[in-house]
Amino acid sequence: MRRVKRMVQGCLLTLLLIFLALCTAGEIRQRILVHRAASLLSDIHSLRLHQSNWNDAQRFIAHWGRWGHYDGTCTPEDCLYVITLHDLTAQINNNAVEWPSRTTYFLSAFRLLPRQWGGGLRLMQAMFLVQNGIVVRSGVWIDMTQSPFAKGAQPVCCGAELIMSVRSQASLGMPEGKQEEQRSHHPDYTTWRPGGCTFCLMGRATYADSMPSEDVAKISDFQLSCATRWSSCLTLEELDPAAHSWHLYESPWGDPPKKPSSQQMPVGCALPLYALGRDASRIVSVEALEDGVSLGKDSDGIEYESSRVRVIAGLKGDSPWRSNSIQKVLSSGAPFDGKLRKPAHLVKTRRYLLILGKEDDVPRDKVVLGICGIAGEDAASDQEVRRGVVMDDQLKGFEPIVSFGGFARRRLEPWDQ
Repeated sequence: MRRVKRMVQGCLLTLLLIFLALCTAGEIRQRILVHRAASLLSDIHSLRLHQSNWNDAQRFIAHWGRWGHYDGTCTPEDCLYVITLHDLTAQINNNAVEWPSRTTYFLSAFRLLPRQWGGGLRLMQAMFLVQNGIVVRSGVWIDMTQSPFAKGAQPVCCGAELIMSVRSQASLGMPEGKQEEQRSHHPDYTTWRPGGCTFCLMGRATYADSMPSEDVAKISDFQLSCATRWSSCLTLEELDPAAHSWHLYESPWGDPPKKPSSQQMPVGCALPLYALGRDASRIVSVEALEDGVSLGKDSDGIEYESSRVRVIAGLKGDSPWRSNSIQKVLSSGAPFDGKLRKPAHLVKTRRYLLILGKEDDVPRDKVVLGICGIAGEDAASDQEVRRGVVMDDQLKGFEPIVSFGGFARRRLEPWDQ
């Protein structure tokens, strides 16, 4: 009987030692991963868009070549380079991220694959794009897991995930809906959260590549200590402190609701003119042939005005109309911070800039433009708009965007903005 008891005790002790060894190995792996991720984040922040050159890119590739990847060829003319750091729960196939198997989830209980007990860094991916010997785009995204045992964690079987991406783009696109209000506070970047993810809190920030590097570092200042501390980070705000002002999720999954704004409602567009010049797809200079005439309000209380204009010239992109042609323009009001603004009022003989986005379908009989679609034109405004136009570089091929599978180049869709 004693022999059996000793054998049982020996087996239990052996299992305990194996378990502790697995936990220790997992913790060591996690801390090595976090150390590498911090170094990668620092290196990607050191790249200066439109300043760092092919030599800088080559040094980056030489340092991170073990974890780097590119499709096709990588030359000074065109090279999208992606670096992927991950734990064993992130299955990587040809640089694309795949979801882990059930076996992987089971093994994660031992902290060998850190998902269950303390949460941890699952994946970090960084990219840069070189064209014509200059670094023109960069980005980084991170996937951090929560512990399901942490107080306040999301009720998901295997621990929820915090996913945040920050990437550059020449043009942010014309503002839609509440984007104008958001971008009035930070015109050089836009934030949003995709829907449909039942196991994660996800945020995305897209910044103009003309944004100062110091500001880029602030909005992508990921707190990698979330991966090694005892209590998991539970919100995107803990992972990325810049998200405190974004209010992507409501409490308890984010900060308390935003307080009523004391910002004075702007009469016209709340975005600076250089941002409109950068973000517009087409800009056309026109002269008003008559004063705007009120058309009343629609069922939502939005007021409209109508006017006829003479087309002078295109300032950006292809003008949808011939020079000296006469066009009908409808200007619409728009909400801002819960209040309605009047539409832009055109005055006879004055010149204006019609600012069009990619999504604007310009019919032959009229064009309907919101508050940010019409701007008065004079020497000062023309200079500011042209300053923004120069910021919108002409990228060869598709923009690098991020999805669940990682960074890739494909056609930009509205939900990628």
